[in-house]
Amino acid sequence: MRIEEMNEGVQILLERMKTNPEEFETPFGKWQHIIDQIMGRKEGVKTIVPFLYDEEINALFEGLRNMERNKFTADILRGLADVTEEGEQLNLPYVRAMMNPPKRGELSMATLSRATKNLMDSTHTKTKKQTYDY
Repeated sequence: MRIEEMNEGVQILLERMKTNPEEFETPFGKWQHIIDQIMGRKEGVKTIVPFLYDEEINALFEGLRNMERNKFTADILRGLADVTEEGEQLNLPYVRAMMNPPKRGELSMATLSRATKNLMDSTHTKTKKQTYDY
């Protein structure tokens, strides 16, 4: 089905997903009732929005999927940049990776204890003791 043949409401929602994805956030988004209907129809309940063609439901579902995929990528990029959605710096602690991680099945309590001690030692030796004047 070509976009020109689609229901006008479907076309509007597809564009809205691109320009205003926050309106589709669940569970209390502006369009939650529409999302519920799309999902019900995708689950095979043909009596939900029976006036829309399967192709239109599929297009809406793909629009939702693309929107969620973009949000997932944005969340990953924000995590890598160490910032919140508003752009504020998180300042998460940096944890070094083990230089020689144990092979599968070789992780013992002694290895885990040693790695934890090394991490704690390296973290505590690099921080300055803070004092406050009141």
